[in-house]
Amino acid sequence: MDERPDQQLKQYLTARRAIERAEALANAPSDPVTLPSGEMSTRAEVASDLTLMRERQAARVIRVTGYAQSVLIPSLLLLALGIMLGWAIRGFRKDNAT
Repeated sequence: MDERPDQQLKQYLTARRAIERAEALANAPSDPVTLPSGEMSTRAEVASDLTLMRERQAARVIRVTGYAQSVLIPSLLLLALGIMLGWAIRGFRKDNAT
């Protein structure tokens, strides 16, 4: 893997909070709005930034789910294979209790 999935998840959660704050600013009744950094901005700029953040968030979700799938699916397939092999081996054993 070229990136750390734990960092992607951390960035996802951080961006989620930032999106919530940007949504609150975009719905603010006054124009211009004061950003958390103290700068002034218009609601249109905030809405534009919000769109960009949502696009990045969607890409991050795809990467995080891709990492999860790349780890879980092979592990579950290997577990299923082991269970099937164990079942097949037990089926060929001779019972001594007659």
